[in-house]
Amino acid sequence: MEDNSGLIVLNEDGLKDLCEKAEETFTGFEKDVKSFMTKEKAEYVKSLRVDGYTWRAIAAECYEKWGGDWFPHSNQLMGMALCEEAVKYFENEPGFDKEDW
Repeated sequence: MEDNSGLIVLNEDGLKDLCEKAEETFTGFEKDVKSFMTKEKAEYVKSLRVDGYTWRAIAAECYEKWGGDWFPHSNQLMGMALCEEAVKYFENEPGFDKEDW
């Protein structure tokens, strides 16, 4: 017999609430990242992404390198926000291809 004591079953309303909270979290991360992103940091994020790092791995690496304060350190939404902000530094460069990210 399986122990499902930690299992959370989501109904439609629960899933909707979870999505709304994720959107709020992402929006907060976007604001945070805009406040500290620089060209140098954007280049670092780009190098990680081009090397195949996942959003979670990017968040964790940046947390360690820059002394981040998000939780968990490997927060996928933070990794997404980091990449979205970093890409803005390269969009107008010749040869830019967002697919590389």
